[in-house]
Amino acid sequence: MNRVAIIRWGAVLVVWIAGCHAGASPSPPAPPLGAASASGTDNEEVRAVASLVNQRRSSIGCRALIWDERLARVARRHSEAMAKQGFFSHVDRNGNDPFDRMHAAGISFRAAAENIAEGQVSGREVYDGWVRSSGHRANLQNCGYTHHGIGLYRNRWTHVFARF
Repeated sequence: MNRVAIIRWGAVLVVWIAGCHAGASPSPPAPPLGAASASGTDNEEVRAVASLVNQRRSSIGCRALIWDERLARVARRHSEAMAKQGFFSHVDRNGNDPFDRMHAAGISFRAAAENIAEGQVSGREVYDGWVRSSGHRANLQNCGYTHHGIGLYRNRWTHVFARF
């Protein structure tokens, strides 16, 4: 039986799963993208947040997170759903949490977390807000996470972290 711990801090949701889900094998991580497209997106604000996060991780001795387009798609879809459906939560209108959304996308993980934000006008503001929040900062600085994806739709942000 797998052990699952879920911790909620305001707009932060973290899960640590000991071992893989029964019957599921870990997804192979996506290959790292080249330096020119390290964020995997054309959105300047999303690239800025990804860069700031990796700069912070480097400053505390963590490896840079590898952009994973699968995680970014999950994040973008959640940001879009929050904006279009008028809610702000880790749990969507169908009752799915970030881990349900990752599994529905075919992503198996050993550990994962999600940060969300809304209303900020720049990626820098989102990053600064997350760093000021102990729970969000814990996700950003968790050296156990190896991959991430960021989604932005209108003023809704979702940042998904994972270790495969």
